Amino acid sequence: MGSARPVLAAAFATALALASPARGEPTLANAWLRPAAAGDEEAQVYVDIRSTEALELVAARSPVARGAVLVRVDPPDPDPAARKVVASIPVAADRETRLAYLGSHVRLTGITKDLVPGMRIPLELTFADPRGRRQTLATEALVRGLVPRRPADAPSATGTANADRPPGTAPAPSR
Repeated sequence: MGSARPVLAAAFATALALASPARGEPTLANAWLRPAAAGDEEAQVYVDIRSTEALELVAARSPVARGAVLVRVDPPDPDPAARKVVASIPVAADRETRLAYLGSHVRLTGITKDLVPGMRIPLELTFADPRGRRQTLATEALVRGLVPRRPADAPSATGTANADRPPGTAPAPSR
């Protein structure tokens, strides 16, 4: 019976190692963005990043956008002039790096499909360690918030007024 303990301890240690991220591998949590319509120029993605070693976020991509850039806002500021497209965003070791509303974020450009509340969109973030080794992690960002309203007589992305109104609602009155 005494020989079972080392086997169980080894099995537990192996399970624990497999369940926790490897040293330096970042973890992603709480990824989200606001709704956007196909054809919109951009949408901002926010996410919490943790890593046991210092890394650089160096790239992002999503199949719902033609491109993505990293935007640094330091300190958080509502003024669009404070936003700068950068080649990388530092991720501190053993601390949460939060890409957040009014702060640094990932900007998806050229939105290719409607992003409606409740939808989860694929997102890949690429990190580089101090030695230059890259790793890409995949996550899903939750679309949440209110759908932006367009003026009733303004054409939508499809070119017709009221085309973006919710199903089952009456069109805006014509003038």
